[in-house]
Amino acid sequence: MSAAITTGLIDFFRSVSKESPMARSDFQDGSERTIYSSGIDYAPCNGVVEKQETNLKDHDVHEVIRFFNAKKLPFVWWTENRSLEAHGFQFGGVMKGISLDTAEIKNLSATPPANVELRTVKT
Repeated sequence: MSAAITTGLIDFFRSVSKESPMARSDFQDGSERTIYSSGIDYAPCNGVVEKQETNLKDHDVHEVIRFFNAKKLPFVWWTENRSLEAHGFQFGGVMKGISLDTAEIKNLSATPPANVELRTVKT
């Protein structure tokens, strides 16, 4: 995954996890991976985002499985590392998507229609 997609996933899951009222919610941002839990019993709402595609150690995989097992939650491991199949994971295919960092856009040729107002909103 590109750095922009990885960063976006982590930011989204941080918000979902930290704002969740569910007792099983959690967010752990480590140097190699981010582990998030919304507390919702739906796999995409809980998971692991690998920051770099590296060889996963069995100990690390087992630690993550124990984490989600203790919470009794299914989860998704966002990685292209197929070595997880040896631990019972099923490869779900390739996530297709492209990203654009709009801060990098220097010149737009199109202008919005007259009835559209664009403004920056800080939250």
